[in-house]
Amino acid sequence: MKFFFKKSYSKISMYKSNMIYTSSNLFVPISGFVGSIIAVAYISPENMGIYQSVLLLLFYTNFMHLGVFQGLNRNISFYKAKNQPDVVQEQVNTSFTVALFVSIIGSLGGVLFFIYELFHDRNIYYLLAIVLLIINLVVIPLKTHFEATYRSSSQFGLLGKIIYKENLLFAITSLLPIVIGYYGKIISDSIKSIYSFYLRFSNLIIKSNGVGSKKQLFDLIKVGFPILISGYLWGLFVVADQSYIAISFDKVELGYYTLSKLIITSMIIVPNSINALLYPKMSALFAKTNKRSSLRQYIKKTILINAIIISPILIIAYFFVGDLVESFLPKYINGIEAAKINILACFSLIIMSPAVIFGILEKNKIYLIFLSVILSLFWFSCYALPDYFSTILIVAKFKFILSLILSLFILLYTLFLTKENN
Repeated sequence: MKFFFKKSYSKISMYKSNMIYTSSNLFVPISGFVGSIIAVAYISPENMGIYQSVLLLLFYTNFMHLGVFQGLNRNISFYKAKNQPDVVQEQVNTSFTVALFVSIIGSLGGVLFFIYELFHDRNIYYLLAIVLLIINLVVIPLKTHFEATYRSSSQFGLLGKIIYKENLLFAITSLLPIVIGYYGKIISDSIKSIYSFYLRFSNLIIKSNGVGSKKQLFDLIKVGFPILISGYLWGLFVVADQSYIAISFDKVELGYYTLSKLIITSMIIVPNSINALLYPKMSALFAKTNKRSSLRQYIKKTILINAIIISPILIIAYFFVGDLVESFLPKYINGIEAAKINILACFSLIIMSPAVIFGILEKNKIYLIFLSVILSLFWFSCYALPDYFSTILIVAKFKFILSLILSLFILLYTLFLTKENN
């Protein structure tokens, strides 16, 4: 009887933790979207274009850790399932050392960038965006390392509470643009970055107690680098339309495209959060069974859960985004049609969600090749036919088509990898 109650309590506790984490991640896109709506209402499209063009650089620095954090995210649960706690601790030590190194190098690069632009007479809006960029370059590597220890250790309840706290503060500070416009946006985002780092650091379950080792560094890179490359290429694909618009159009056009960016970044959080919740379970299951077919059930789960959460939001957004913008954000009316196309493109995120399986099975090669082809096709087409890709709406439509093609490939390939005879 005692064993029964203990087991039941454990299941209830795990369910409660998962609910806290899932609900907190649903709060993220809501608070982020509302905060961004407030920002664009009180910031001109041109200044939002400046902000986005600088912060886009973060996507192009995500490779510096060579996949160590992705490797740690997979390996903690993997080696715990194999009952090797010493390996877990050594890998945490190694990952933290890498995080410190990347943080220092990134911040130095950001400072040099600031000095360079300062001597080239950039306006205050541009320089403040670089200050925010530097803050993120400092904290993101460390924050990513900390978050990997929470996720792979299945500390979802604790992580969920942290996410609630940081987004509650962000919801409050996101009101600052109403009072001080662009400056309020910079202050709000800076506070969120620093506070999110503090919360993760102060509640750590697995702490570093050494510098790590070369052996564990190579193991983390071996596992994580393919995941990093696929994630990095995926990130480049996500921002490809924004990057092309930033390079080839006036900053005001990138400002109009802010609506699309808000929708995409808000929706991506949902499948990322669901996959983060399922990832340690999938990794532990594969470690125990060593059967790819054991992961087939998770293809259905990820698609179903994401469809239930994302679909209603996207349907409502598609039919009401025009009225919302016309009523409250009239400066951004020119971005409505592109935003609608990107809302439709977000449905492909549901079909793409099983891609998490590639990292667990260490079967990223074919996916990387296909993703590279899709990304190359986007850039080649845009530069080969500049007269055709002359509006942000055409760019959004082309990105939508490529997103559908990529999502169908991911679904078919994950089904192939998890066949019974594999």
